[in-house]
Parts: sequence; C-alpha cells; structure tokens
Amino acid sequence: MSRGSLTEQSGSPQWLISGALFAVLFLVAAFLATSRFWLPEEPPVVGVWRASVTYDRGLVENERFEFRLTGSDMTGHASYLGVRRAIENGRLEGDRLSFHTRSRERVGIEQYELRHAYVGVVASDSIRFTMETSGGQAGVREAVQFQATRAE
Repeated sequence: MSRGSLTEQSGSPQWLISGALFAVLFLVAAFLATSRFWLPEEPPVVGVWRASVTYDRGLVENERFEFRLTGSDMTGHASYLGVRRAIENGRLEGDRLSFHTRSRERVGIEQYELRHAYVGVVASDSIRFTMETSGGQAGVREAVQFQATRAE
C-alpha cells in the first residue's frame, strides 16, 4: 500500500466527524427556527371568553369576547346584546385591558350612536369587567359589571 492511501484513510474519520457535526448543527438550527419554545408566551387574555351579562331592565344576554394581541394593542370582537362588534382602541397593560365598541339605538325615527367602554382586570381564569355606555337619548347609563370566563 502506498503512503498516499494511508493518509486518505486516516483523514476519513475527520470528514465523518465534521459531516456529523455539521448535520447536528443544521438540525438544531432548523428546530430553533421552527419551534416556539424560545418565543415569549402568549398573554393569557388571548382567545375566546364568554360572560352572562345583566343589562338595565333585567335583560340577560350571553356575550362572547374574542381577543388578539400585537404588542400591547388588542383587536378582536365583543358582542353587545348578542351582536358581534369590532373592538376599537384595545389595550392590554399588565393585568388591565380596555377597549370600546359602538352600536346604534333607534328611538322613534331618530337613530343614535352608542359607545360602550370596557375596562377589565385579568385573573388566571377570568376577567372582571366594568362596561359603561354613553350616547343616545339617555346619555351616560349606569355601569354594568360582569365576569367573563375562558370559552372551552
């Protein structure tokens, strides 16, 4: 056997080790690129919530809340009197969230816009809300308080 072939044979394990190391590094990089384990955890408010809300005059309605977050800006939908409404100016700061929705009220032939301002405090499995409605013929109405729980 010639000296050149001994050198080529003794170099083979180094190429195998280098190739295996490269393959392992590639797999780790691929895992990190596709895995969410190193990303910040999604805030607990994100998702769908439900609440039984008692409005003035004793009207009870099952309401649905859908929250999404981008940074501290909150978007989604909140129902009012069973009708889905877009969340406007939604914010989440610590355990406090706030947003408002709009609806229309008709009194005779007159139509008024109502603004529903929500403030909620998030606990581990619930959100305690206070909702104030303003506008319309009645002006500011009495605040409504209720508790929402995560929908399953």
